[in-house]
Amino acid sequence: MALCIRTHFSHGSHPSSLVRYKRRPTIDTMLSLTLYCSSYLLCCVLRLDFMQLCVVLIGKPRPSEFGAVIDLYLARIRKLVDCEVISLRGERIDRRRPEEIKSAEGRKVLSTLRPDDWLAVCDERGKSLKTADLARIMDEAFSAGPRFAGKKRLVVLVGGALGVSSEVRKRADALWALSGLTLAESVARVVLVEGIYRAITVMKGHPYHNE
Repeated sequence: MALCIRTHFSHGSHPSSLVRYKRRPTIDTMLSLTLYCSSYLLCCVLRLDFMQLCVVLIGKPRPSEFGAVIDLYLARIRKLVDCEVISLRGERIDRRRPEEIKSAEGRKVLSTLRPDDWLAVCDERGKSLKTADLARIMDEAFSAGPRFAGKKRLVVLVGGALGVSSEVRKRADALWALSGLTLAESVARVVLVEGIYRAITVMKGHPYHNE
């Protein structure tokens, strides 16, 4: 009798990673299989395995001191949800027109995206978000709500020093305004990652956020 079973279960595992054993199953093996299947089915019901948060950043933070704060909140986020960070090299600001520079950076952004990505672009012309709004979006994303049907990643982009290209805005599923003020690129990163962390703690009932 052939039996498929994983040697262990972890967040993000999938039946495609099962190992096949061709031997008569023991009671212990059957119990392990039952526990694995129960855990996997629970994850399917809760939709915990099917959404990843991805933060896309362009260029290095300036001043560099901002980097430590950004990394701090990214580390906190990763303790709560599956989070990937993609850092793209920014274009040199030279004699090219600003739109040419943004288009060059935009092509890099678009090359990292997948068809099943839900993209939110941080843009001052976007919709203003409160913490409660962002928490609802995160909760809907990680529970496979209607607007995220068929999506595997929630991608959030902070553009470069000149902002984002029109091509990237057209690809976006949502435009988020982090503030009514125009924010420096590195300040926008700090506001975003702290805001995401705060929203996720609200979603998970963590005491970090106080109304």
